[in-house]
Amino acid sequence: MVYTKQIYSGKGKDVATADHERDVAYTNLKAFLNGYRKLQTAPNYQSAEDLYSVFKTFGLNLDRLSYSSQSAQMKKLIEVLENQENQHKIALLSLDLAFMEMKTKHEDFEALFAY
Repeated sequence: MVYTKQIYSGKGKDVATADHERDVAYTNLKAFLNGYRKLQTAPNYQSAEDLYSVFKTFGLNLDRLSYSSQSAQMKKLIEVLENQENQHKIALLSLDLAFMEMKTKHEDFEALFAY
């Protein structure tokens, strides 16, 4: 999918705010997984390691990419995190709300950026 902006929409601040909120949700989830996976005595640390590996697959710096590149990668990341196995790992770590927040912030950004 290619994202393009054909005309000036006047939504620059709204888009920037939505992108920032998406970045924060992404960064917070990534940081939690990165820290938790290092606690090998913690329950379900392997789930955190596995989920962090999914983040690595799509790049650990998505929040620094252009709007369109980040959107494309975030969409793929969310799709993989939504599979049954990863949803189980997310639930084991009690990250359901954090994942939904990241997904919702991404969808909010997409809705603004697309129009």
